[in-house]
Amino acid sequence: MYNELNPNLGEKMNYFVEYFSFVNEIIGFLPIYPLDTPLSLVDKILFQLKNNPKKCNQYIDNHLNQLRPFIEDLRESFETFNDLKPLVERHFNEKSRSVNSNNSIVWQSLTVIKTYEFKNVLELVKRDLLENFRNILVDGIYSFVICKHKLRFHKKDINRLTSLLVADLRLDGYSKESLKKIFQDKIIVETESGLFRDQFYKLKEVIRFKEQYFFFKINNCFPVGGDESDFCYKVNNVTFLSYKHKICSSVKKSMLTKGFINEFNKKKVKEIFFRGKKHILCFIKLKYIDEKVAVSKAIEIINKELLEFKLKCTNSNEHIYLEKSNYLYCETLKEFSGFSYSFLNIEYLSQDKYDVNMISVLSEISTEAKDEYLFHLPKLWEAQYNKSITLYWIFLEALIKSNIQSTFAKIQTKNRIAVRRYLKQMLSNIFHPFNVSSSKTGLDISYDIIDNENEFYKFLNKNKKSIKSPAVLEIIKVIDNLFSKKNESIWNEYYFSIAKETYEYRNAKLHKNNVNEYSEIKLSQILPEMVKYFNWFIYSKIKKDKVSTLEKAFD
Repeated sequence: MYNELNPNLGEKMNYFVEYFSFVNEIIGFLPIYPLDTPLSLVDKILFQLKNNPKKCNQYIDNHLNQLRPFIEDLRESFETFNDLKPLVERHFNEKSRSVNSNNSIVWQSLTVIKTYEFKNVLELVKRDLLENFRNILVDGIYSFVICKHKLRFHKKDINRLTSLLVADLRLDGYSKESLKKIFQDKIIVETESGLFRDQFYKLKEVIRFKEQYFFFKINNCFPVGGDESDFCYKVNNVTFLSYKHKICSSVKKSMLTKGFINEFNKKKVKEIFFRGKKHILCFIKLKYIDEKVAVSKAIEIINKELLEFKLKCTNSNEHIYLEKSNYLYCETLKEFSGFSYSFLNIEYLSQDKYDVNMISVLSEISTEAKDEYLFHLPKLWEAQYNKSITLYWIFLEALIKSNIQSTFAKIQTKNRIAVRRYLKQMLSNIFHPFNVSSSKTGLDISYDIIDNENEFYKFLNKNKKSIKSPAVLEIIKVIDNLFSKKNESIWNEYYFSIAKETYEYRNAKLHKNNVNEYSEIKLSQILPEMVKYFNWFIYSKIKKDKVSTLEKAFD
């Protein structure tokens, strides 16, 4: 790709692009690639100090554990980290002395994080990070890429800065899918006119937020009394209204004049949104970077406000539900901008084929564990439907009951084999003959080998010297090292921190309905998949091991 004019530069640029793509795929699911940055961690700590000052110690400790390794790395770039370091070390010294006779930490005895000095230093650190963090990442990567030294001298530095850059972008609102396109849109190959630096530095560009209205359909619903065209009811930031209301009529009229929509799509959008006796529309205004992330957020908010709307504004005895698969968006309430629709209707709390198969298989088993598991399974479906972090926690809480955080960490550590399998699948896709770029990898692998996971991976290890891509070799190195038995404690600590943060989020949501945005973005991207792995673990314990109770599944 980037090797026509300068082979050394080309090798390092290729490595950066491939490594960026790899981290983007797996970030948040490996302990060496957490979906966090120093900025997100500092922001979470300050959030706790402001919103939960009396009970924040254990949550702040969790975030400081993640922040601690960054402090030494960033001291040269941020002077404020020199002020933060002694305070953090004092905290951990206090923590080591705050253990009672039961070997439990007495959180109330920790005092450093409650001091004005600590909060003041954190505010200064956050200011510096907001102003300079992205710049330092891009400057650093650029300097290592253009350096005259070979890749092997700077690979670790490129890895470290690239993983932070991916995390920074993802936490800023980019989805995994949108980042896959970033090099098509932002960076081009080096040219003789010397545009390489300018193109690379487009990664520094300030992200431009969009602000639009998203319209969704509410099924099995009709307004209460009066003229339908006047029906409009607002619940916080969500407005529910008849599709005959003048706002919707303006959107419809604008849509019909848009030349970029063909006649088939116009007809389909009219049928879905502006016809029928048993539905209304609702809309919400959001500021966002990535449309997919915004739609997910809109669905979560609307589902929450739908409860109040049901109680006050409908006469329907049928189940009212939000249709997630279809939506319109507009820059103003009079200007249609675009749409998304699906030919498939998404039923409320619909089960996917895996859930249906699981229930069918378990019907032949008669145990207390099976009965309790199936009783609580709808909580998982509800969490998936509502995209709710809190409901995911409620599902875990219902099954585990005690020592939830440590038990979740233990189970997920056992389940890391699923992550390893996913990484191997990534490699098989890279080397598969169907991949047009597979010829550039340096290996010609037959279908029989590539379709056999164990044989394929043995073949890769045996032929490492023939692999041309340094990024692929780095993935193999990660699989070989990180998943070894000796590193179980690293995984367990990582999953425990995620469980702790989920519990922190759940408490903030339920008690004050005020959550940290970085936590919400992070957990919404990684928790659903982790709970899915957890769910499969419980299912297999009941099906294969025939455990009599759920408690025994966790032993």
